[in-house]
Amino acid sequence: MQHHTKTVHEDYALTPETTHGIMRGYYLFMKNNIIMTFSKSHTSEFLAAALIGVFALSLLISPLTARAARVSNVNLTCMQTAVDVREDAIIDAFTTFNDDVSEALTARKTALHTAWGLTERTARNTAIKSAWATWKTMHKSALKDLKEDRKAAWDTFKTTAKTTCRETLPADEALSKDASGSISL
Repeated sequence: MQHHTKTVHEDYALTPETTHGIMRGYYLFMKNNIIMTFSKSHTSEFLAAALIGVFALSLLISPLTARAARVSNVNLTCMQTAVDVREDAIIDAFTTFNDDVSEALTARKTALHTAWGLTERTARNTAIKSAWATWKTMHKSALKDLKEDRKAAWDTFKTTAKTTCRETLPADEALSKDASGSISL
């Protein structure tokens, strides 16, 4: 029996536009310029495999088109308001943090100034250590409050977006590093 072979060498881009034309007969998906040789006796097996591939691709693409349809129904005004509330809360958190740190620095300055005015060495060293310990405690407290306030702003935003605006957040608007407390000051 003589076998007729057919060599096919084509690149296909897998896009939603090209996937709709798959059902025309058989679909070849060639990646990285692979050359495939089929004998005439294997054509029906190849067609069956191609149809299974088409079915699998349609399952993968349908969630993408469904997500695109949902995105067009986003309540933009609701999301704008939620973003404004979140950003205002974060601005307020940083303003409070700056005020707290400024207060702590002023207290440290006053305490160190007074400590360096002491003539007795032991009392002076104790006062200096106390000034720095007080500064450390006040700064740590201010930083803790900032992190909590930022996290609360992001949590409120996520809840509002999900329940009120009924929107699943894109990755760039999800709980970000800004709310994770990764700030180092």
